[in-house]
Amino acid sequence: MIKAGDKAYGLAAVSDVEIGFGSPQILELTRSLSSSLGVEALLLQPDQYASRAAKRFHPPFDVKRIYLKTHPHSQSGRTEYILECARLLNRLRPEYLVFFCTFTLPVLLKLKYKPKLVIYDSLESILAYGDMDIRVNRCLAEKIDLVIFPEENRCVLDGARCGLLERPFTVVYNVPDSRKGFTPLPAGKRRKAVLYSGTIDYYRTLGRYFLFRKAQRFPIDLYGPVEGNGKERFLAALESLGGRVRYQGMVESEELKKIRPEYSFSLVMWSPDNENQLYACPNKFFEAVLDGVPPITAPHPQTKMLVERYGCGIVMEDWSFPSFLAALEEARAVMGTREHARMIRGCMEAVEYELNWDAQFRKVRDKLLSLNVGVQ
Repeated sequence: MIKAGDKAYGLAAVSDVEIGFGSPQILELTRSLSSSLGVEALLLQPDQYASRAAKRFHPPFDVKRIYLKTHPHSQSGRTEYILECARLLNRLRPEYLVFFCTFTLPVLLKLKYKPKLVIYDSLESILAYGDMDIRVNRCLAEKIDLVIFPEENRCVLDGARCGLLERPFTVVYNVPDSRKGFTPLPAGKRRKAVLYSGTIDYYRTLGRYFLFRKAQRFPIDLYGPVEGNGKERFLAALESLGGRVRYQGMVESEELKKIRPEYSFSLVMWSPDNENQLYACPNKFFEAVLDGVPPITAPHPQTKMLVERYGCGIVMEDWSFPSFLAALEEARAVMGTREHARMIRGCMEAVEYELNWDAQFRKVRDKLLSLNVGVQ
C-alpha cells in the first residue's frame, strides 16, 4: 500500500452515488468491512449534489469526492469517474476493494494490480443499464471474489444473465443500521397521517395517484425530488394541491430520520412495468420498518413477503388506483387502534430477528470466513 498523507488505506469502496442522500447500505457495508478487516477505509464518491448539506455529512471513514466536468450519470461523466477512480486506486493499491452497482464495476478493467479481495455489491438491476453492462459483468466475473445481491429474484435473474452465480454470492437486504435501544411512538400518540418519501414520478412511482380527487381525502405528506418526463408541470400540480395531500419538498436523510417515526404509516410503491421495478428492494421500506412505521406497500415480492411474515403493515391487492385507495382506507380505519399497535410490534419483531444490519452483515462475514479472509 502507498500512504496518502499519513494514512494507508487497506480498503477502498467505490460508490455510484453521493452518500447522505439514500443508499445507506453503502455506508454500513464500508463501515462494517473496515471494522471486520481491521483496516482504514476510503470511500470514493462522485460530486453529485451541490447541496451544502451533503458536504456536512461525516461518515466514520475517509471520503474522497471526485469532481467531474459533467454529471456523473451521463455517459461522459461515468467514463471520467471510472478513469479517475482507477487512477487513485492504482496509486494507493488497497488490498480490499468494494464496488457498488454495475456503474462502478468497469474500474476493474483499469486496475494495474491484483487486489487481495474484490466485493461487488450489485445494488441495482443490471437491466436498468443495458446489454453493454451485462457483457461487462460477464467479462469481469472471474475478478470478483464475492457478489452481494439485495433481493432473491434479482440474485437469480441478474446472477444468471451475468455469470455471477458461479462466484460466491449472498443476499443482503437494504437495511440501514438499526437504532440501538429505539422505542417507537405508541400508536395513539402519532400523527394520523401517511408519509411518502423518495423519488416522485408521475408514471414510474405512480405519483399521478396523488393528484386524483379521491386521494385528497387522505392526509399524505410527500417528501422527495420530482422526476421524470414533464416533471415541471407535475411539480406545479403537486404544489397547488388543495386537499389533504401535501408536497413538502426535498429533505435530507438525517432530517427524514427525525420526522418519520411521528407518522402512522409509510407508502412504498412503484409501477411494475419492468423487472427492475417489480423486484424493487427499497431503502424506504426498511427504514420505515426500523422506525416502527408500518409500510403500505404494493405487492412487490420482497416487501409483500416481509410484511406478511411479520404482520407489520398493509399490502395493496395490486398496483391499481382502487387498490391504492382501499389500502389507504384500511390504514385510516386502524390508526391509533390495537390493530395499528400490533403492526408496530410486528415492525419491531422484524427488526429484532432479521431486518437489522448486524443480521444482514453476518451473511457477508460468513462468506468471508469461507473464503479464508481473516475477519475480526
